[in-house]
Amino acid sequence: MPMRLPLLIVLLGSTCTFARNADSSALKQLKEGENRLKEIAPKFIAATTDAERTEAAWQVYRTLDTLLSLPESFDYGWDSLRTKTISILSAPDHKVRIYTWNLILKDGSFKHFGYLQTRRKKNLETYPLLDTTAIQSKEIVDEELDPSTWPGA
Repeated sequence: MPMRLPLLIVLLGSTCTFARNADSSALKQLKEGENRLKEIAPKFIAATTDAERTEAAWQVYRTLDTLLSLPESFDYGWDSLRTKTISILSAPDHKVRIYTWNLILKDGSFKHFGYLQTRRKKNLETYPLLDTTAIQSKEIVDEELDPSTWPGA
């Protein structure tokens, strides 16, 4: 019996170290991704041509797609992106988070991009939001929509 206690302590210690290293790795990935986004995101606002702006908006979309798959992304601050290029809003109950950004084209039209994250207990779900206003056949008022029919915001 006395031998089991030290073994248990060693096993618990290694499990905690593994979990801490996994958290550290995810945090490092999120910080590096945020730095990449900090470089890319201003281009969808300031680039000279619509093609450059559009490509930058899609680069943000693809980068966030990867980063938001990490469970730690839900609680990550994204401090350098908030209000400068990407809107990030969290529900008061911390169960929903939405990320959106707008692409303004030379003709004055807009394209909207985003992601919706939901957290239920330990499960994190991420839904891509692509603007469908150009293909909506009617005005949307008081309708329940799913992420595939998001009208942009």
